[in-house]
Amino acid sequence: MLIQNSNAFNKIRGLVGASLRNIENISKPRFEFLSTIFEEWFALPVRYTMLNLSRFGKYSEKSVRLHFEKFFDFVQFNRHIIESSCGKKLIAAFDPSYIPKSGKHTPGLVWRQINYETLLYICVGSNRNKMATIKLSDSDLTYLESFKNSGKKSLREFNRVNILLLLNKGKKNSEIEEFLDVDRVTIWRVKNKYLERGIKEALAEEERPGQPVRYTTDHQAELAAMACGPCPQGRRRWTVRLLTKEVQKKSGLEGISRETIRLSLKKTNVNLG
Repeated sequence: MLIQNSNAFNKIRGLVGASLRNIENISKPRFEFLSTIFEEWFALPVRYTMLNLSRFGKYSEKSVRLHFEKFFDFVQFNRHIIESSCGKKLIAAFDPSYIPKSGKHTPGLVWRQINYETLLYICVGSNRNKMATIKLSDSDLTYLESFKNSGKKSLREFNRVNILLLLNKGKKNSEIEEFLDVDRVTIWRVKNKYLERGIKEALAEEERPGQPVRYTTDHQAELAAMACGPCPQGRRRWTVRLLTKEVQKKSGLEGISRETIRLSLKKTNVNLG
């Protein structure tokens, strides 16, 4: 957000006005509206919505909507701003979040929903390794073979192994995508991790966000033992409500909820009935 009447804001105001004058067939009311809206855009302290544009500006929400329903040549407007304020060397980027996410069947689009961090990694972080080739050593190949045969592995882990093996054979990203049914981001990540941190890190599972487990298997075993044990005096059998009340008296389980206890009993196949 820019402060109104600051040097930066006044510079943008002049740039917007010059760019609007460069567009043909703009009436005076239309010119005044667009100038006001674009200036307000840079100073708006809240989310950019038509309601907020009307709350912080002089136009009603209905007027804002009606103006935006009319055609405006944003391409010519943005081009004039870029050419008049930037040098010859430019980096082009766009925000694809507005594209409807209809998956692989979207005509003409090869876009999958990714977050900003991943997009930044694709544009900047992976460039230094983009042209690098994967050539696995004999020790790397031996490690991959033993990794595949050592215990139960997830599909993601097998995909990482196969990505490295296919890259080692000189396969293109597009071929690996089709053969393994993985996206390009996954291939870039595996390749980048191998080049920078080695074979073990390339196969390692990254930490996933989420709340850590509060109650361990020991807690579940303690709960199951209590549910299978004798009831408190005066009670004929355990209920989830009664069990919750008794469990909350124990150290470390003061905050356990009734629903957590119900799910734990279901998981351990303990029937209170």
